[in-house]
Amino acid sequence: MTRHSCAYRVLVNGSTRYYVIREAIQATGGSSWVQTMREPEAPILGGTILYVGGRNEIRSYGASNGSLLRTLPVEGVVHCLALAEGRLLASTHS
Repeated sequence: MTRHSCAYRVLVNGSTRYYVIREAIQATGGSSWVQTMREPEAPILGGTILYVGGRNEIRSYGASNGSLLRTLPVEGVVHCLALAEGRLLASTHS
């Protein structure tokens, strides 16, 4: 298993690992890319889209190439994300 010395969260999907590190999201393995993000938290994968919560926002990225698809505003810091019946749910500190 590959390790990342700065990661504090990891999401594994097949051969790809998505690491949450300080101010970025990094994919390694089957996909390889890095995107900067302020205070990233709570990665969740829905099909081909990686959702990542942060301070006052949720970002969606193309899981295979890291392209930013959309930024959704939220109030507060996102601590947990869930996907259910086509909906994205977020829990924040607010």
